[in-house]
Amino acid sequence: MFIDDESTSNIEQTINMKKTLDEQARVTREKYSDIIDLERPVLKKRNISIEDRAAQFAPFAALTGYHESVEDTEQKHSSDNELGGITHDDFFE
Repeated sequence: MFIDDESTSNIEQTINMKKTLDEQARVTREKYSDIIDLERPVLKKRNISIEDRAAQFAPFAALTGYHESVEDTEQKHSSDNELGGITHDDFFE
């Protein structure tokens, strides 16, 4: 079996990468040795109503007044739009 220089280089890179990963794991384990083997804390489950939970994910208006401002601007420039240009409703349908 013939192993060329490129194959040898790839094997060496793989070996070096394995050594690097092993060293990183050792350093990490050493750095966090005081907590790494502790059991994970058990948190008490909060009893939250379905309505309150749903409210957490309810949509909100990040740009309060944005749509009104766009409509006002559209009305101000409506004369420019008489030839059938794009309207506010085209954007928000």
